[in-house]
Amino acid sequence: MQKRETTMQALCEALMNDVYYAFSACVYLDADGHVLHIWMFDTLFCWKSVILPPKTHEVWLISHHPDGDMEPAEEDARHAAKIREQLGDCPLYTCIANEEFGCRCVAF
Repeated sequence: MQKRETTMQALCEALMNDVYYAFSACVYLDADGHVLHIWMFDTLFCWKSVILPPKTHEVWLISHHPDGDMEPAEEDARHAAKIREQLGDCPLYTCIANEEFGCRCVAF
């Protein structure tokens, strides 16, 4: 778990530092923890069906909260529910990220 959180923190910093609007990212990883694909989308206005790349072992949903509110928003919960519907047995890990406060794992 600690390795996942450390990697997620580094990915949040790489994707979300210096961006000042709400957006989300789905990160698809294989069994060895290698990133297979990243899908970035506008948290408020965008949605499409999740298409799992072959060999996806787990998915991370990262939601950027530039306002500093580190609690999940209604949109975050809605995205997590839609993604879970399409994942089958594949686990979903979720976190809230902010440039000032870092990355916080959350459960929906």
